[in-house]
Amino acid sequence: MVNPEVGRRARHIVLLVAAWGLLMPGSGDPRMPGGIARANAAVPAVPTPGVNTAGLAVLIGNELIRPDGTRRALDLPSGTTAAAAAQVPGGWVVEAQTERQRTLHFYGATGAGRRIGYVRGIWDLTPDGRTLVAVGLTATPSTAAVNPVVSAHELPTLRLKAQQRFAGGHGPLIIGTSNDRVLLRQAQATPQTTLAAVWNLRTNTMQTSATSAWFWSLGGTATVLRRVDRLDASRRVVGSCVDAVDAASGTIPLGNTGVCTAVARNTHTGMLSPDGRWAAIAVSTTAASPPAIQLVSVADLHAGRWRPVALGTGRFIQFWDSPSTMIVATIAGTNVTQQRCDTAARCTTLRLPPNQGERAPVLVPRFGAR
Repeated sequence: MVNPEVGRRARHIVLLVAAWGLLMPGSGDPRMPGGIARANAAVPAVPTPGVNTAGLAVLIGNELIRPDGTRRALDLPSGTTAAAAAQVPGGWVVEAQTERQRTLHFYGATGAGRRIGYVRGIWDLTPDGRTLVAVGLTATPSTAAVNPVVSAHELPTLRLKAQQRFAGGHGPLIIGTSNDRVLLRQAQATPQTTLAAVWNLRTNTMQTSATSAWFWSLGGTATVLRRVDRLDASRRVVGSCVDAVDAASGTIPLGNTGVCTAVARNTHTGMLSPDGRWAAIAVSTTAASPPAIQLVSVADLHAGRWRPVALGTGRFIQFWDSPSTMIVATIAGTNVTQQRCDTAARCTTLRLPPNQGERAPVLVPRFGAR
C-alpha cells in the first residue's frame, strides 16, 4: 500500500508482512495488500483434494474461489491485477493495482464490478461488512503525497455516509473499526508515538487524543489497545504501561494502567480480537531480541496480570477470523505455511489451492454474517 509506514495492506486485508511486518512500535500498516476474465463467468466447482481454507474464499490473480470451489472472475481493466479482497454480505470489496494506481471495486454475487474510486491510503471494513472506510479515496486519480480525508461508504450501495479530516504526520492510518467507530492514528516516517482519534460514524464527530502514545488496535464496541510510556526529565522512556481501555466516550484513557511491568516496555504492536476480549501482542524478551506473538486475555491485561500464551516463534497473525480464532502465517527460512489457531495456541495447518503460475493464493477475510 502506498504509505510511508506501509509494508502491505491489510488487518484484515492481509499480507502478513504488513500487519506484523517490522514488529516495531508504530511501524507498518495494520491492515493488508493473468489475462482479463469475463465478469461472472460460471466455472463449475472443481474440488482440490486436501484443500482446507478454514471456510474462507481465496483470491488467485483476478479470480475468487469460494469455499465450495465455485469461481468468480473479476472483470478488471486491462493491465490491472487484484491485490487484496474482503468478503462482505452480498459480495466482495477488491483492491486492484497497476504500477502507478490503486483502485477499489465492489463485486456482487453476479454482474459486472463497480469501481468505488482511486485510493492512496489504507482501507478497512466494519465488522458487520456494511461500511467501507478508506483514506484518500477519490473519484479520479490523485497525485497528492498526503490526503488527510477519511471517508465511510455504505455497502453495497456505495453511498457516502460520513467524512472527516485527520491531518498530521504523513497522513492518517486506520488501525481499527467497530460497527460505528473508527480508530485512526497519524502515520510517521519513523517509529514514534503519535496522536490518535476516535471517529463516531453515527454522529460524524471525531475526538483526538490529548497526548501522543502507541496506539495499536480497536476491538469490541470501543476498546483501544495502547501503550503509554513514562518519561524522565530528559524525555527518556523509563517505564511503560500496556492496556486495553474503553474509549466509548470518544476519549482514550492514557493513564498508567494495565500491565506496567518490565515486559510492557518491550511490547511492540498488537491486535485485538473482533469482540475485544483477546489481544495478540508482539513482545521481546529483551530490548535486543526479536519479538514473538503472545496471546493475552484483555481482562487480565486491564487488571495488570501478565499471563500470556505463546503463539510460537516465526508466527505472525494475518487476521482474526472469529472472536477466538485467527489466521496465522509461519515462516521457517524460505518456507511459509498457514494455520488457523485459537487463543490457546492450538493450530490446524491449512492447505490452499495451488499457485496459478506466479500467482499465489491469498485467503480472503470475511466481514459480516456468513
